[in-house]
Amino acid sequence: MTIHKIDKHGIVIFITQQELNVLSISWTQFNNRIAQQWVRDALRNAGIADATPVSIEAFQNNGGILLFAILPSQSLLFRFDCFETLLEAVAAIDQPEQPNDLYALREHYILVLHGEPTPQWYEFARPQQLSIAYLNEHGKQLLHGDAVGQLAHIFSCV
Repeated sequence: MTIHKIDKHGIVIFITQQELNVLSISWTQFNNRIAQQWVRDALRNAGIADATPVSIEAFQNNGGILLFAILPSQSLLFRFDCFETLLEAVAAIDQPEQPNDLYALREHYILVLHGEPTPQWYEFARPQQLSIAYLNEHGKQLLHGDAVGQLAHIFSCV
């Protein structure tokens, strides 16, 4: 079993066909219980905090199994339906101290606040139940680190 730490929130596990044979497990016998156990063991071995829930995706690969496991982040995502509303929020709300990023996803803007947001964000946008991994795959990151501060500076919202 090969384990690679992606970052502080995830790992990749590869189990070869030979290892599956030793364990007497085939792809058709592989199930969620087995995946959860392997991921929990791998997280401990990688020094990543054991958290629930863990998002796991499994793929058959050259007779072996490839597992991706991602822990939930402590981020909150807000969806803005238009750029003007986003700028109104930036102008009206104190800049967050925690890091924040801005993504474009379809016709929407997603602001990711890493940490606890102030309640005013809920007045301008809707919270979203998306993962950062989903945003990175399907969206486009526009600003990183201090998106709110950058928007405030560029558009003179402060």
